[in-house]
Amino acid sequence: MPWQGGWHGGPDGHVSWPGVGCCAVGAALGYASVAYQREGKRLRGIPRYTDFRLLEKDLRAAAASKPSSGGALLVALSGTAAADKLVDCNLGRRTDGSPEQAIYYDATVEHYIVKQVVRSGEWQRDSLLVARNTAEAPVWRLEDGSGGAVNMHRATVFGQRSDAARAGDWALQSAYDHFDMADNQGSFYSAYLNLNGVNVLGIRNRERIIPPGTTLTAVGEVTWDTSTSSRTGSGGGGGGGG
Repeated sequence: MPWQGGWHGGPDGHVSWPGVGCCAVGAALGYASVAYQREGKRLRGIPRYTDFRLLEKDLRAAAASKPSSGGALLVALSGTAAADKLVDCNLGRRTDGSPEQAIYYDATVEHYIVKQVVRSGEWQRDSLLVARNTAEAPVWRLEDGSGGAVNMHRATVFGQRSDAARAGDWALQSAYDHFDMADNQGSFYSAYLNLNGVNVLGIRNRERIIPPGTTLTAVGEVTWDTSTSSRTGSGGGGGGGG
């Protein structure tokens, strides 16, 4: 029961709860760009499901009324993010000292600097992204709280990212954010920057995540797949595991 839709830009996965078969028939949709404003208005009027059993009922009815089309429905599915295997943070810690865990992980190192403008001689503040690392749970899903689940990502090769992760159009929560003042004395790197009119003020390390339990919404078009009579995929949560 594959699902292909938009996560404000379109994650991939499998609708996986008993008795439902859905397949992708549409393109990814989103709100982020001006080019999608018209489509965004359309999306705001589509039905939103928080109980996936109701979607099953409506898909069956749509398929019965229009068998040739497969009963295509453009829908929004809202649920909480979950995964059996999560990503550990390198720096972020819980109160018990164990690593924070995430569905999606984004770590950055930034240098905060002041640089001298050649023509005016004025000093301006700026920041430089010098390192970045991202990671994602290889399989994760949305759960509706009543046993239903939708597989949103199932990596088939190492390091494969979901469409949602590639688009990056989601709000990340801070797991770690620390600024260290720079020592501009005795460092070859600092001396080099100073000669070029740049002073490093400090280094900021950040880790931002999508933690398990975060409420997320996926948007896409689904149809009733008459060739599928039960679940696709494996795991718990009503067949939406990974």
